[in-house]
Amino acid sequence: MTSTASPAGEDSSSKWLSQLGEFLGVVLAPVTVLTALLYEFGYVREQALYGYFGIDVDQLGFPFQDLVLRSAQVIFRPLIFLAFLALLAVAGHLLLIRWLYRHSSTSRPVRATAPVVGLAAAGTFNLIPLTLVPTRAAPVALGAAAVLTEYAVHLTEQQRHRQRSRRARRRPPPPLMSAPLTRIRRTALSAIVIIALFWGFSIEAGRQGEQFARGMAATIGYQPAAIVYSTDRLPFSGNYRLDEVDLTPAKTVWRWRYTRLRVLTYRNSRWFLLPTSWTKGNDAPVVILTEDPTRLRVDIVP
Repeated sequence: MTSTASPAGEDSSSKWLSQLGEFLGVVLAPVTVLTALLYEFGYVREQALYGYFGIDVDQLGFPFQDLVLRSAQVIFRPLIFLAFLALLAVAGHLLLIRWLYRHSSTSRPVRATAPVVGLAAAGTFNLIPLTLVPTRAAPVALGAAAVLTEYAVHLTEQQRHRQRSRRARRRPPPPLMSAPLTRIRRTALSAIVIIALFWGFSIEAGRQGEQFARGMAATIGYQPAAIVYSTDRLPFSGNYRLDEVDLTPAKTVWRWRYTRLRVLTYRNSRWFLLPTSWTKGNDAPVVILTEDPTRLRVDIVP
C-alpha cells in the first residue's frame, strides 16, 4: 500500500511545485512590475531619509536610475527573508504531502477543511484592526493569507482527483475550482501578493531611510563644515545660531560670511546645509542655497 502511494505523492509534489512556480512567475516575472517596485522602494527610502530633515525628495531631483540603484539597499534583507520563507514552505509542503499519502484515511478531513482554514485565515486578517498588528508583520500576514488560500484549494483539488480516480466517474468541479473561476481566483490572489510586496518593501524602505537619517542627525558634528560667502545678507533667523561676519572692512567681493554650517548633500547646483545647532523640530530648517558664482560661494572644510 505504501509503495504504490509514494509515486503518487511524488507526482503530486512535483505538480504543486510546478504550479507554485507558475503562480510566482505570474506575480514576479513582468519586468515592469519589478522596475516599478525598485523605483518605489528607492523613492520611499530617500523621502524618509531627507523628509526627516524637512526636505521633499523632489527638491533633490534624483533621476530614475539613481532611485532604482538606491533601492538595492532596501531589498537585500527582505529578499533573504522571503527566500528563507520559501525554503520553509517547500520543506513543509513535502512533509505534509508525505504524511497525507501515508495516512490516507485521516487525510480526507484535512483536505476537506483546508479551504475553510485558508479562507478563515484571510478573513481573520481583514477583521483585525491594523493598529493591533505589528507594522512589519501586517504585509507578511496578508501575502501569506493569499498563498495559503491558494494552497488550501490545491489540496482540495488533489482530494477530489483521488476520489474521482477511485470511483471511476467524473463530477462537476465546485465553483472555486471551475476553469474560469480558477483564473479569476488566481488573478485576485496574485494581485493581493503584489499589494503585500509593495506594502512590505515600502515599510522596510521607510524604516531604513529614517534609521539612516537619525544616524546622520546624531553625527552632525562630524559632517564636513561649510563656510558661506555672500554679496547680500542672507535672511537667517536667530534660531539658526550661525556666526555672521561683516566683511566690508576687508574690501573683498564678498560682503558677508556665515559659519557653523554642516553639509547635508549637494545636488543639482544646490547646497543643502544643516546648522550645527539643528535638532528635530527646533524651527531651524535646512538651509538651501542655489549656487551662483557672482553672488554666493560655499567653501567646504573637511
